[in-house]
Amino acid sequence: MPPTFFVSFLHSDQVYWSVETEAAIQENKLQEYHTKCHQQLLDVTQLVRMDLTKLQRVSLGALVTLDVHGRDVIENLVKAGVTNEGDFEWSAQLRYYWLESSEAYSGTHNAYLIQVANQFPYVAMYVHIYIDSKRTYIDRSKTALVRNNWYVTIGT
Repeated sequence: MPPTFFVSFLHSDQVYWSVETEAAIQENKLQEYHTKCHQQLLDVTQLVRMDLTKLQRVSLGALVTLDVHGRDVIENLVKAGVTNEGDFEWSAQLRYYWLESSEAYSGTHNAYLIQVANQFPYVAMYVHIYIDSKRTYIDRSKTALVRNNWYVTIGT
């Protein structure tokens, strides 16, 4: 699995999560989507138990960490009673979208990171997984996410 695939599938996972969460909010089906996210995590744990290369194992580790966070965000949205994609609890999340753009590198669409009223073109994601005895977290260039206390810093 080449490194570009590794980054692409993590980005695709985040795009699908953003789009599916927004659809669940619009259709008032966040609880059902939370159940779906939980089941997807259970499915991925079956993959983790297989004989994997180091890159595959690291890739799945990053995927699981992102998806656990996504599932937890959905749970918090349900608890907060979010019913509109304009609600702050949702708009405050770092979301990934594939949008029509005149700035596209090829074709007519480009990837964007959106949070509250800010929109940044997505260029690349470098993911590093750090595991210590207390927590697992992901550090991305210009975006740092910590599992227990999620810090988001974005620069252009």
